[in-house]
Amino acid sequence: AYGALKLEATEAVLAVPGVTVARIFRAVGPGDTASVLAQAARAALRRERFAMTTGEQVREWNRVDAVAEGLVNAAALPDLAGSIVNVGGGPAVSVLDAVRAVFEAAGADPGLIDAGGRAQRANEVPRLVGDHSRARLAWGAIPQPPLRQTMSEFVAWTAARLEGAA
Repeated sequence: AYGALKLEATEAVLAVPGVTVARIFRAVGPGDTASVLAQAARAALRRERFAMTTGEQVREWNRVDAVAEGLVNAAALPDLAGSIVNVGGGPAVSVLDAVRAVFEAAGADPGLIDAGGRAQRANEVPRLVGDHSRARLAWGAIPQPPLRQTMSEFVAWTAARLEGAA
């Protein structure tokens, strides 16, 4: 249902003259309080067990500022009007490896990660990574730091939020 709704919305938006559809792939960084990585960061910082699916599914992980830069670029290029452009281009890594990077950044025991402790969602997509060739042609690649650096900065932001709430 989610995919069908996204397709319908995309078609409706593209019917409007002068509009570009920007598809954002996973964003990681300040402001994220609900994703699997946000949940993992809180668990790691609290030294709590983190139950998750097997985490075998591969996702593209993008720093929020890289996504923001891509959105600004897409909006500034009238030649893209009437098209779909994927925004991102970050590393493609399994969810489990991304969660491990979060625990490592927090200095937490990776043994607290309970991979397989939760059931997979129905109809889980095994690999969700964008084709960013249109974006690269339009404005070039947006540099992103290594995933471990992004996770380290994200964990530090999460830790500051937790300390501020205490």
